[in-house]
Amino acid sequence: MSTSADLLAQPLRIGSRTLRNRMVMTPHLGRLGAGRLPAYLSRRAEAGVAMAILPAGMGVMNMPVYPPDIVAGLEGARGDQDGVPYHPRDERYETKLLAGLGDVFAGFANTVQRHGAVAIGQIHHPGAERSWDSFSPALAPSALRGDEFGTVPHALSGTEIGNLIEGYVGNAGSIAANGFDGVELHAGHGYLLNRFISPYYNRRTDEWAAGSTLLVRLLERVRERIGSTPLLGLRLQVSEEIEGGLTPEMSARIACDIAPYLDYLSVSIGNHNGLRNGRPSTPYTSPWLTAHGPAVDGARAIRTALAEAGLERPLLVTGRITTAAFAREILEQGDADLIGAARAYIADPDFAAKAVSGRGEEIALCIGCNECVRVPLSCPVNPDAGREGFHAGSAPESPKRIVVVGAGPAGATAAAKAAERGHEVILLDREDAVGGTLRRLVASPMLEEWSALVGQLERDVRATGVDFRPGTEANEETLAELAPDKVIWAVGAEPLTAPFPVDAPVLTTSDLLVGRRPTCPWSSWVVPRRIWSRSSPRSCWPVRAGACGCSPSVTRTVRTSSLVR
Repeated sequence: MSTSADLLAQPLRIGSRTLRNRMVMTPHLGRLGAGRLPAYLSRRAEAGVAMAILPAGMGVMNMPVYPPDIVAGLEGARGDQDGVPYHPRDERYETKLLAGLGDVFAGFANTVQRHGAVAIGQIHHPGAERSWDSFSPALAPSALRGDEFGTVPHALSGTEIGNLIEGYVGNAGSIAANGFDGVELHAGHGYLLNRFISPYYNRRTDEWAAGSTLLVRLLERVRERIGSTPLLGLRLQVSEEIEGGLTPEMSARIACDIAPYLDYLSVSIGNHNGLRNGRPSTPYTSPWLTAHGPAVDGARAIRTALAEAGLERPLLVTGRITTAAFAREILEQGDADLIGAARAYIADPDFAAKAVSGRGEEIALCIGCNECVRVPLSCPVNPDAGREGFHAGSAPESPKRIVVVGAGPAGATAAAKAAERGHEVILLDREDAVGGTLRRLVASPMLEEWSALVGQLERDVRATGVDFRPGTEANEETLAELAPDKVIWAVGAEPLTAPFPVDAPVLTTSDLLVGRRPTCPWSSWVVPRRIWSRSSPRSCWPVRAGACGCSPSVTRTVRTSSLVR
């Protein structure tokens, strides 16, 4: 009988390919560009990912539009950030661009494959979710504005839809020709294909009305183009969680309609309208505020519908799956066959290796802070993310004595990295534990999940042999006594204060979280980012919105019944 660890490590046959385990890295570019992305991909493929799905093209009408992060790095590419603009194309430019992109994408596929992973190229079009100042048009089946930028899209005509299909087909053929093992179509998160299947966003009454018609037609043509050997998958939204939108039952029916054309189905949830405008729906790239595995229930419904129809296909589920234990539970319960993640691999490139080998407790957990979203890749859990090729691994010729002042995330990480390189490192902090301000912030229920980062910092400091001296003030005498070669000053930032004059005592967010109370008889005072008022002592208003400012209002430490006198 298989153990939990065996199940995660068990190979799986999908179409013409065999995956070495059940761990899949789902699409993300991180704005790394063609220069830095190969090292990023190589690090994760080498660490045991079974399949890597990469953003590899976007189909617009009868011409392809490509990921701007990649296009911007090609010699001779235009300076715009949207690939090929939507206007009469320059054939010479497009020919050069296609040739350059073909080489780049072939290199991406080879980078993943040479470490034993399967490489899939995903075709995605944002549809209505385009910035209004983009050179490329916002497109949709109906002219309902996008949720991210508020752009009103062009409603496609029947002829344009036919051209759109051929654009996707051409992209799929290019991906297969560039050495990828397969192609995935993106039909989730409110993007173009998702809008076609959504009864809320698709108000058409012609043959392209909401449902599976477009997907079936598109998949038929893609399969004709790429043949039977390359894998063909599709990311499907399980629910839009809005009135009149896509429901799990609708998605299950669509899954049954498209399953005959697929080798696997990727299931996700979340739109750009999530947690906006009073909507409680799941947001795209769900933050720490949302539940783990929000798509699992929908995946289970789809799994049941496919089984009842005799159309079983390997099912991949993704979305806030950050621990090995949860991944195993999903597989054990039969809700999915493959575990997809993106941010988990940003936080820990060894996520797959640790999960399949039973070392889940060693995983550096993604805390869902979304510092990696829509910006050049960065991660407070893994400062090396996106910089894999930047740091030499050799020991220093002459190790130094380094004193790091401040044991918050920056200081503790700097200390651990320096010790890992072979330096003698002393870490000072006037508090009695590692974590700094972060340790106080996780006292809030809203930020409790971030305590995983505090635990990781503690483990890193211990594991690398850092000499941590808690309760030590870094003054002139202390530093003179330690006689360091180098000092790293990492004392952190001060809490924000109110941006206007305040004739009242002021407590910071940190003060409240550690239980400090005012000592004066006045009945009102200012909390940075929040104002408590005498006229409404049980209410609060944002001075500046943000997780740190919001969180005190929901913790036990700031109940006005205990604070206001």
